[in-house]
Amino acid sequence: MKFSEIPKRKFPLSFEKYCRLQGEIQVAADRFSDLGTSDGHAVFRELVQVRARLDRTWELIRQIEHRETQR
Repeated sequence: MKFSEIPKRKFPLSFEKYCRLQGEIQVAADRFSDLGTSDGHAVFRELVQVRARLDRTWELIRQIEHRETQR
């Protein structure tokens, strides 16, 4: 099944969910950074990487949908 054929309500990652996840991850990262410890900063860095991976994943979804609708 093509991504572009999946009804929006059934799609595993909507834009709204993507934004919510990004926000929640950022809040958690900021709170770890605010601890002011090296361990807190290490967790902050990991969460920043999670956000970057989520960005890349969302971009991949958009590219797939674009490719499918251009055929």
